This record gives sequence, structure tokens and C-alpha cells, in this order.
Amino acid sequence: MAQAAAPRRKGLQTMTVNLVKSVTEKMKGFSQKETPGILQAINDKAWQQIENAGTPEIKSQMFE
Repeated sequence: MAQAAAPRRKGLQTMTVNLVKSVTEKMKGFSQKETPGILQAINDKAWQQIENAGTPEIKSQMFE
């Protein structure tokens, strides 16, 4: 039974390595450390705009 699982295991290993390589290539130029802070700042600014909106309609429109 271990012999039957070997090709599947090798296929899974190859797929995983290829996935990691692909994601690494696509993420070039992005900072893993800085990205959460940038996204948080964008989110904070958006929520501030919603909170500053004067009417429920504007709040709803900005949220969409």
C-alpha cells in the first residue's frame, strides 16, 4: 500500500513546491511587513469617511 501512495505523495509535493514558487514570484515587490499596516490605513480612512458622512444614504453609498 505504501508503494501506491508514493506517486500521489510525489505529485502533492511537486504541486506544493510549484504553488510556493508561483506565489513568491507574484509577491515580488511587496513587503510582507508593511502590507498589513498599509491595508489598515486604507481601511481606517474608509471608515472615517463613512463616519463623517452626514446622512444614512451617504453612509450607505460610501459603504458600497
